[in-house]
Amino acid sequence: PIGRIRLREDQKVTLFLNATDPDGDPVVFSLRNGSSNAELEGNRFTWVPGYEAVQKDTFVNRLAAKYHLLSKDFVFVFEAFGGGASATMEVAITVDDVNRPPVIEPMEPTLVKEGDSVILVPVAYDPDNDTVTLSYSGWKNQASFSTSYGDAGNHTIAVTATDGFLFSVYNAPVVVQNVNRAPA
Repeated sequence: PIGRIRLREDQKVTLFLNATDPDGDPVVFSLRNGSSNAELEGNRFTWVPGYEAVQKDTFVNRLAAKYHLLSKDFVFVFEAFGGGASATMEVAITVDDVNRPPVIEPMEPTLVKEGDSVILVPVAYDPDNDTVTLSYSGWKNQASFSTSYGDAGNHTIAVTATDGFLFSVYNAPVVVQNVNRAPA
C-alpha cells in the first residue's frame, strides 16, 4: 500500500506501481479516474497538479487560502489486470495551494520636461486573483506628481505590488528633461 502523499501545486509526483499475478500472467495497469496532467505509462504514474488544481471557489476556501491553509484531496484509482482477474488500489494525494506573487508588467520610460506632471499607470495583477495593492518609493512616493525646475535627470520610482503576503517590485524609469529658462 502507498501512504498518503502530500505535495504543492506545480510539484511533480512519480509512483511506480507493482503487482504480481499468482498464476504468473503478465500484469497491465490502468488508471480508472484521472486528473489534468496525470499520465500512466506501463507501471509509471506521473502527475503535476497545475496552479489551478486547488480552487478558491467558496468562502471557506478563500478564508483558508488567506492563511495559507488551503489544500485539496485527489483520489486516484489504479487497476491491475492479469489473466482475466483484476484488483484495484486507491491512492490519496493532497495538494497544497501555492500563493504566487503579483506580476507588474514592464513599463516604458516616462519622458517629461521640468515643470510637467508625471502620471504612472502600472498594470499589476495577481495570478491567483488575489487583491493587489500598489505602493511607490524611491525618487517619489506616489504615482502622480508635478516635476520642478532642477528635477532634470534620470530617476527611478519603485512600484511595489503586494497581495498581502508576497510582493513584486518594478523600477519604473522617469526621465525629466531640462528646460532652458530665460534669464530673469
